[in-house]
Amino acid sequence: MNFYKVSLGHRLAVFICSGLLVITSGCLSRQERVLTVYSGRGLKLPVAELIKAYEKQEQVVVNVVYAGSHILLKTIKKSKYGDIFIPGSEHYLEKGGSLIVEKHPLALHVPAFFAKKGNEKNIKSYADLLKPGVTIGIANHEMATIGWIAEQILSKLPPDQSFRHSITSWSSSNAADLFELLNSGLVDAALIWSDQIHWERGDDLHLITIPAKINYTQQIGVGRLSTSGHEESAKKLFNYIATKGEAIFKKHGFGVKP
Repeated sequence: MNFYKVSLGHRLAVFICSGLLVITSGCLSRQERVLTVYSGRGLKLPVAELIKAYEKQEQVVVNVVYAGSHILLKTIKKSKYGDIFIPGSEHYLEKGGSLIVEKHPLALHVPAFFAKKGNEKNIKSYADLLKPGVTIGIANHEMATIGWIAEQILSKLPPDQSFRHSITSWSSSNAADLFELLNSGLVDAALIWSDQIHWERGDDLHLITIPAKINYTQQIGVGRLSTSGHEESAKKLFNYIATKGEAIFKKHGFGVKP
């Protein structure tokens, strides 16, 4: 499989770290109250709404860094900076180890395939994805949760039920890039999160569910970081997200536990 080289992820991590250095080196005393949240890019709609409401309520500034979860975790480890981590899968909170001082579940991330409405190959079901000639785009498993999920699904499938032979593009760091591949016609289908059908660019796409017995639904959680230099403020933001998050994520099409 032709994954992007890890060096691409390293360069992105360095770029993010450089941006954080600019933030932290500001001479304004106000910057002492700025909190930094790392969020998976696919969670941008609910996270942006939560942060905007919190900033308005508390009259504070919150800096949010959106990127692939793998890249964000590397950035946190490298920079040893930040207050809150909301990755696309709780898997990355577990990988954070001692960096995560507390965590709380928010929602469920459900993988699904997307294809263009009225596509020429009449792809409407999971079985259609296994037909000869179908091309599929997958995110890079080294950089994004949804790419890692693809590998977990594939590892459980026998050859006659696998879509591996249809994969022609291992995209870069996030699901947003896969929309571009779909809309440009470079692939017939792509593995993305089901909630993203509600994105503006999802209007021309239809969702293909993955059979429950092979799907790999993920728990999304929020973690408070040990790297925070504003412990009490970070606790307050963490508690706000933990309290308000489920309803906001549900509003944006994410699954919730019964």
